[in-house]
Amino acid sequence: MSEKAAYLKCKVTPGMFSNEVVIEITDADGQELSFIVPQKKVRKNSIQVEIIQEKGAIYATIPTPSPENPIPVRENDFVEA
Repeated sequence: MSEKAAYLKCKVTPGMFSNEVVIEITDADGQELSFIVPQKKVRKNSIQVEIIQEKGAIYATIPTPSPENPIPVRENDFVEA
């Protein structure tokens, strides 16, 4: 298992507070998921995530206030930092 930081494509909308935003990502199964994240982790419609590669699958840990389990994502959903 290897871990590294990367940026994952997302849709961004304002959050309830000035220091947060709501992001929407698409997981490996095509399901859309929404999260509230710190604004400082978002750059140009992408979110900074920790990537875990395990047994041929790619997972992303979303930087939420209460970190959740890694989410399976598609490799082509990553963008240049």
